[in-house]
Amino acid sequence: MTDASGADLNTGPAMNPHVTEFLRSFGRETPVDFGGRRADSPSALLSGAARRNKFRLSKVQNNHYVITGGRRVIGGFAVHLTSLPSAEALRASMSLPLAKRHLQLEGLPVPPGAHFDVDHLEKAIAHFKGLTKAAVVKPAASTHGAGSTTGITTEREFRDAWTAAASARRSDADADQRLIVEDHVEGLDVRAFVVGENVVAANARVPLFCIGDGSRTLREQVEEVSARRSAHPLFGKFDHDAWGYAIETGLPLDSRTEKDRVYQLSPGINMRAGGVTVDVTDHMGSALKDLAVAATWAIPGCKAAAVDLLLPDISSVEGATILDVDVQAGFATHHYPWIGSRRQVADALIKKMHENSRG
Repeated sequence: MTDASGADLNTGPAMNPHVTEFLRSFGRETPVDFGGRRADSPSALLSGAARRNKFRLSKVQNNHYVITGGRRVIGGFAVHLTSLPSAEALRASMSLPLAKRHLQLEGLPVPPGAHFDVDHLEKAIAHFKGLTKAAVVKPAASTHGAGSTTGITTEREFRDAWTAAASARRSDADADQRLIVEDHVEGLDVRAFVVGENVVAANARVPLFCIGDGSRTLREQVEEVSARRSAHPLFGKFDHDAWGYAIETGLPLDSRTEKDRVYQLSPGINMRAGGVTVDVTDHMGSALKDLAVAATWAIPGCKAAAVDLLLPDISSVEGATILDVDVQAGFATHHYPWIGSRRQVADALIKKMHENSRG
């Protein structure tokens, strides 16, 4: 028996098979223990990296900083936006249709889709009814990935998704206010952070989960995972009721877990809704890393960006789809992963600014 979202009411939500396979291989490590410390802000991470590289920081206003070395300006940053991207790259990060157009011109794989003004709902529904696959609806520009709904198969779901996407649009004057309708593509969601010619960090973004050990009850395993998440420097900032989610989706909390079964404990991958990350920097195939770099370079003047990918296989470029290239994406998750190695993205950004300043 399933509900309208496709969740199995007796055994819990059906996880994306690509995610399940990935977690069985890479999700068994114990989450990183940060010793109770809290996460540094993006500004603090960049400031620390600048000082480690012997550069001087000057605060201009609020969170805006200028970095100098001797008499030369190295660069600057405001929160996690640095001086590395061009004006065109910044425009593309505020308009997904523009970013996709740049990618398409380079022959790079993007999901089929169309964009619509927010008051053209009926036109968008007509487009949706012509699709042969489930749909995704999302804003052309949003904050923290809000407002995206996947796996839409009915008109009612589409209308609800349209309302959610419209409400999540960025309010910036230069943000694209349109909504996107795309074919739903299944895969593992990976964010690769590219600086210059290299992927300096990559995270698989997954729902909160546990893997059954065959001896404890699910309640016991959920309790352990929830405690670890609450203590995490970054994810612990965002409350998530894993018990409530398990009950809501019909998971048998008081039954012994099935050995090696992956249990989904959050509705999605967004860390504000319970999602976590697994560092995959050393597991990505070289062709996939080349694809991420090519996506960054497809945006004129883009010297550093987060590239969002959907992957059937973490080691192969076959079937890979590029979702977005974002120069405003946060990088703190790479410094504070749930599982795997910490990656010093801030240092890579500072060193790239210095390299550019030398011509």
